[in-house]
Formats: sequence, C-alpha cells, structure tokens
Amino acid sequence: MKYRLTELCGRRLGIYTGAGTSHSWLWFVDVLERMGLDNLVCMDEGDLKKGDELTKVSALLISGGDTFAIADGLGREGAKSIEQFISEGGVYFGSCAGAYLPLKSSKYPLNFLNLAGVKISNLSKHRPSPLTQSEKFCTPYGCHYVFHPVRDEVKIRFTNGYSSRVKEEISAPLYGGPCMEPSEDVTPIAFYHGFTDRTLFLVDENLAEETVLGKTAVCSKAVGKGTLYLSGPHLEHPFYPEANELLLDMLCDGLQEKQVSSRADQEIEAGVRVSRELLKGLRRELSGSRIIALALERESMSWLIGNKVYEPEKFRVFIEALWNRLGLLEKLSDKSLSGEDVQSLTACAGMVREKLKVLKTEIHHSSDTTELVEDILSGLRTLASSFMNLYFRLKRQEHR
Repeated sequence: MKYRLTELCGRRLGIYTGAGTSHSWLWFVDVLERMGLDNLVCMDEGDLKKGDELTKVSALLISGGDTFAIADGLGREGAKSIEQFISEGGVYFGSCAGAYLPLKSSKYPLNFLNLAGVKISNLSKHRPSPLTQSEKFCTPYGCHYVFHPVRDEVKIRFTNGYSSRVKEEISAPLYGGPCMEPSEDVTPIAFYHGFTDRTLFLVDENLAEETVLGKTAVCSKAVGKGTLYLSGPHLEHPFYPEANELLLDMLCDGLQEKQVSSRADQEIEAGVRVSRELLKGLRRELSGSRIIALALERESMSWLIGNKVYEPEKFRVFIEALWNRLGLLEKLSDKSLSGEDVQSLTACAGMVREKLKVLKTEIHHSSDTTELVEDILSGLRTLASSFMNLYFRLKRQEHR
C-alpha cells in the first residue's frame, strides 16, 4: 500500500462539496488524510463550471447525496466541464449519488452527463412495499421508482483482474447506491455477492436478493484519455479499510497516464500571521454549534430536502469534522496565515450557529423548518469546504 501511495503524491485530488452533496464527502477527506495525502481540494458547483479549475486536479471524487440536486447544481456547463476533464485524461470516481450521475438518462437534469450506458436493477414501475424506513427507501423517477432494497453492509466479490491484487471478497456499506445491470459499455470490477448480519432489509428479502445479488457493484469505463469509475457501495467509508484500499488501487490505476500541471498554492505574504485570539473566535462558534447540534439530536424528526431525507445527526457530523482538526489548524497558524481567512470562517461559523439556535426554538412550534434546515446544511457545506481548503493548504506548506 505504501508503494501505491507514492503514485498519488503530487497529484491534486478534487472532492466535490457543492449543491446536492450530503456529509459523505467528508469520508473521502478522512480516508485520504489518514493515508497521508494532503493534496486535497474541495470544489463546489461554481468551481466545476469553470473548466480551468478542473485543470488543477488529477481526479474528481463525487460521493453521496441527492443526484438530482447535484445534476441541477452543475447544470449543462458543469457537466460539460466534467466530460472534458475526463476526456483529456482526468479520473472521475463516483460513489453512490456520484455513481448515478454519469449513467445515461432521458430525465432532466440527469441527461446532462450521459457517459455510461448502464441500466440499474433497482428501478421499478411499481413502488415496492417497504419493511422499514419508508421515507428513505424509494425516490420517484418519472413514471418509475428508484428503490433501495437494503442498507448498510453488503459483500462484494471481485472479477479476476482485481482478485489477484486484493481479497477475492470484501464488505462495504451500501446507502442507496445503484445496482447496475451487466453492460458491454463498462468493465466490471466487483459484483454484489451477499449480505451479512449487518444488512438491513428495506424490502422483502427475496426481492432484495433478486435486485442486488449478481449485479455490478463497481465498474470502470475509458472516456477519451481518462477513466470513469462508478461504485454503488461507499468504498470511501472510514470503517472499511479493505474497501479504502480498493479505492486507492483504482485511483492509482486511473492516474498512471494522467499528467497535470497543478498550480502551486499561492503563498501568503511573509510576516502576515494570524493571532491565536482570532482562532479563539472560530473555536467559540464551533463549540456553540456542537452544543446546539447535540441537543437537536435528541429530537425525533427529519426533513425531506429534494429527494433526500436528513436527520439532526448530520449537523454534528460536519461540525465534528472541523472540531477534530481545529487543534492542528491552531498549531499551523504559527506559519503564515491570513487573518482574513480566519475572520471569514468565523463569520460563516457564526451564521451557522445562529441558525441552529433558531431551529432549536422553531422545532417546538408548528412552523415548517425545512427551508431553515436547507440553509443550515448549505452553510455547513460551505463552512466545511472552506475550512478544509485552508487546513490542507497549511499542511502542504508545512511539508515543504
């Protein structure tokens, strides 16, 4: 694994954090950082619409969320930039919603990026009867329904090309990702092979077996000079190291031919250093948000935003990801760091805290809080993305 990691050193990896994403893009951050990779860049829909921004990265990683919202946020312009990026030698790795995104579709706005002619087995004319989690198991798709037969852990088995390099079979979590029918348009890497005692059945077990088992879980496709990787399961989930190793393996394979002249991070002017007092303000805002988010978790509620259901727990996932890195950011602040960067983060964190405070009050009234929650999630994505970009920029400067 160490040998393969050296292949990624110096390669800039872009992680999509924009419209439609859930908290799961943070899994890419956690896993890649744990592997010792600091060359990470968070990119939103605005970045992807600018074709020149994608020239700065070797790979683009898109994780879970609301596929419709991601496609709508990217629009035709963003989809065109992604296709050009791959065609010119870039690597696209799509997990869950990111795997649905490039599949061929006639439905707006999913028809912007038709790169893989793959059908899915978890598509039905009739809405199946749910056994549990009725709010999560199914999404309307025109006159059909995309349904999710199971959640959590599944077993995937590799095709011959990969079984000689990794275990023949591993486990990985499935949270709504596609079950892809065999297709000559893609090269299968792994198939869904079985369930475990941690598998949660959302529909009848026989229907789940028929829909999932034997279908393609992970596949690849050459697009121009680049490579498209699609994965139904979350190979980037931090609790599944064997799946993480497969993710690394595929990134290395795809990037072997990719040449990128990534621009170096702009150096902050010498002598401009941020006071620890400024960072104390950011710590106070995050601390306050953590307390409110923890209190909200005790409330039994959820919100349907677009086609995805969100629970209060998701707020704290974002906040904890920043809180756990704040100590190192404070240490790195001894290096050159703009006070403007910290003030901007603190202001964003303050807005999130205030909105969480309002939500805590509003949930005990009869008013609809969906729009407020949507604003909070958007603010958390922006805050986390900006924080991570600053954090990894400083880590890279530390290692120079």
